[in-house]
Amino acid sequence: MPAIDSDIAIRQDVSGFVAEEALYKHILIPTDGSELSDKGLKHGLALAKALGASVTVVTVTANEFLSPYNMAELASQGTNPLETYRAGVEAEANKI
Repeated sequence: MPAIDSDIAIRQDVSGFVAEEALYKHILIPTDGSELSDKGLKHGLALAKALGASVTVVTVTANEFLSPYNMAELASQGTNPLETYRAGVEAEANKI
């Protein structure tokens, strides 16, 4: 039976060769900018570094300018909802 810890799995094939294999090769880390997600980000980055894994970080934010219904309505009218969203975000950013 292979020995397993949280980071490395030990694998033995039929020839008796023992190899270490990382359990995580790519780690996806979502973040919303909160204090809790910052802790998760730090932990995920440390884990990836220890394992030699690659990382993808995804930032998640609320869409306060357009609801999914409004986006679908704009798309059905031939308007690009992403352009409308970007214009709204830029307008808000310019107020700062």
